[in-house]
Amino acid sequence: MLSLSFAAKAKEEFVIASISEKPSEEVKKFKKLAEHLQESLEEFGYTRSRVFIARDTEAVAKAFRDGVVDIFMDSPLVVEKVNDLADSKTVLRRWKKGTAHYHSVIFTLRDSPIEALPDLVGKTIAFDDPASTTGHIMPRILFQDEGLPLKEARPGENDDFGSDAVNFFFSGHDENTLTWVLHQRADAGAMSNIKLERLSNADMTKLKIISRSRLLPRHAVTVSPHLSDDATAKIINVLTTLDLTKEGRKILKKAEKTTKFDIMPPSETTYIRELYVRLKDSSLNK
Repeated sequence: MLSLSFAAKAKEEFVIASISEKPSEEVKKFKKLAEHLQESLEEFGYTRSRVFIARDTEAVAKAFRDGVVDIFMDSPLVVEKVNDLADSKTVLRRWKKGTAHYHSVIFTLRDSPIEALPDLVGKTIAFDDPASTTGHIMPRILFQDEGLPLKEARPGENDDFGSDAVNFFFSGHDENTLTWVLHQRADAGAMSNIKLERLSNADMTKLKIISRSRLLPRHAVTVSPHLSDDATAKIINVLTTLDLTKEGRKILKKAEKTTKFDIMPPSETTYIRELYVRLKDSSLNK
């Protein structure tokens, strides 16, 4: 009896999932988008909408498996982890603030003798936090591809620095990373190209970029495995045409300054999947 009641409730409520440490702010961002999708999908039985705030990818995946959530959007590797855990499927790319892609950059002071990644052996680099795609994961892959060993150290403890490895520590925030490089607490830093441009106010006179990662979509959108093909097709149509109307653009802007949604190119889907599998099988995922 409980399962029947739950199934009916899940069908009536269209739910967008998001991961955030600030639930009330996140709900405000996506409330209008959830309402618009619910109204557009009334033919499938949806009568109300909700924004579900999860604490992590595991919680989103469980909500997908339980039939609670209909769509979820986040950075591509986060979305791919949910897909792996819940058998959901990426269908769209989300453009944020006018851009479809971003990439990681590794940077140093402009007058530093460091010109390439091998020059950082015996030196230090500040990453954002362990879960950051552009502030940790992608930069570490750049070092792996160069065959350069990494060693976690503690900032300010020079005795802990290895001379035969690139020594890294976590700053906890992109702003800290930039500050530590500018004040020479770290020899290099890593973050997204978009964050670096914004935090430096587009003034790169004191900095230089020594390495860049491959482009990644800003955000990916995945849909529940419980949705019918027709419902999925309708969601795709609604989202990919929002930017064509004035009212639609207002809804997009409210949703954290989304510019538009478009179909995720198959080549990018493949790359994200390959990257996720690589991370899953490596120490980066531990």
